[in-house]
Amino acid sequence: MHFHFITGRLAERALREVLAELAPRVGFEYTIDVLNITVAALMTPAWIAARIKVPECADKVIIPGYADGDLAPLQAAVRVPVERGPRDLRRLPEYFGQKASDEEYGAYDIQIVAEINNAPRYTHEELLRQAQALAADGADLIDLGCDPGGGWTNVGDAVKILRDAGLRVSIDSLRPDEIALAVRAGAELVLSVNSANRAAARDWGCEVIAIPDTPDDLASLDATVEYLATNGVPLRIDP
Repeated sequence: MHFHFITGRLAERALREVLAELAPRVGFEYTIDVLNITVAALMTPAWIAARIKVPECADKVIIPGYADGDLAPLQAAVRVPVERGPRDLRRLPEYFGQKASDEEYGAYDIQIVAEINNAPRYTHEELLRQAQALAADGADLIDLGCDPGGGWTNVGDAVKILRDAGLRVSIDSLRPDEIALAVRAGAELVLSVNSANRAAARDWGCEVIAIPDTPDDLASLDATVEYLATNGVPLRIDP
């Protein structure tokens, strides 16, 4: 059997590593089609159908497990059966009937971010009191939520007060001027980054959260992820 796997740019390397070990063990041939999208989970069968190139030798097409939607448009576009693979490509051995790995994902940690909404409206003393209460309740990072449209000129002072108290801080703003002041004072995470402010993220030197321009515009999210990754900005993707 020859399987034709569909993936995106971020998952390509991991998929190649898994298949290089799995294919000889199971006994199948394969090809990989890396489509022009960063995050494979953002694909849909209809989107894949317009871009897929299936080699003549292929017996089956395997698409990412997170590629939700009706398979009919894709199945109509190709001559071989189409199936969804596992949602986690590390589960491909089980998908092909191999023994499930006993290996765990490794060491992990959960970080809790607690936001103080409308932070500019509070005095520094009130912010510190709220932040310390949130930290006592288990928050790992205190997120300072800025007012939409307003310029918080002394956000750096607020961040510094929390940092001097031993607290970790993130900043929730779309304004590059506010964000720059906050990260300069010690904020380690920026919520949120999209096409409006992503160019400035190259200068912040900290991790950012990528979001779409509007909640239903996944193409803009993919473009922002691609921009940040290309420019070496550490990022997480807002689910």
